[in-house]
Amino acid sequence: MHALGLIAFAPVAQWIEQDGSNVKVGGSNPSWGANGKKSNFMSKKLKWILIVAGIIVVLGGLLLILRGNEDTWIKDSNGNWIKHGNPSSEMPK
Repeated sequence: MHALGLIAFAPVAQWIEQDGSNVKVGGSNPSWGANGKKSNFMSKKLKWILIVAGIIVVLGGLLLILRGNEDTWIKDSNGNWIKHGNPSSEMPK
C-alpha cells in the first residue's frame, strides 16, 4: 500500500493555537481537542461500547435462563414420557 493509503486509514489529531499573527501547530495527540482541552469523544465512545456490551451480556444471560432445562422428561399427548436430552432422574410414573 502506498503512503497516501496509510494517511487515509490513520487520521492524526492536531492542536492549533493562534496568538495574533503567530500560529502554532502541535503534534499528534488524539485525546486533546483543538482548543487544548481534553476531548470527551473517547470517553463517550467508551461509555457507549460498555453500555452495548452490558446489554448483550444481560440478554445472553436471560436467554440461558429462559430457554429451560435441556435434560428432562416430557409427557406427550398420549401420556407417554419421552426422554429429552440426558436427564439425571428416572422416568416419572
